Amino acid sequence: MFGLIISVAVTAIVLVVMGVVFLPVIKNMQAGKRILHTGVPAQAMIEHLGETGITVNDQPMVEFGLRVRHADGREYVVTHRQILPRLMMGMVSIGAVVPVKVDVAQPEKVVIDWSAARPAHSPVWPKG
Repeated sequence: MFGLIISVAVTAIVLVVMGVVFLPVIKNMQAGKRILHTGVPAQAMIEHLGETGITVNDQPMVEFGLRVRHADGREYVVTHRQILPRLMMGMVSIGAVVPVKVDVAQPEKVVIDWSAARPAHSPVWPKG
């Protein structure tokens, strides 16, 4: 009987920890899908990259420091976490320019649009 109580307690603790860790990731992914469909296209230069220690389907979640530039020339810096598809790893480096979508209501929320990303031999930040 005592073993059953311990098993239930350990299972409950594991479920709570998983909920605390993965619910924000899932919510972030849902928000990202919305921004990809409704966001405004822009460009961003990768200023820094960092590991988060989280993987989803064997793909790492990366923390990106991005300098976002809108079509009208406005620029600002954001920190953004997103899954880095394994196929894109070779084109992601500091100084690379990637396409992003920006949330209209909250411009600090951006999503890298991997479907529009194109490898470049020497990515260049466009002069504005």
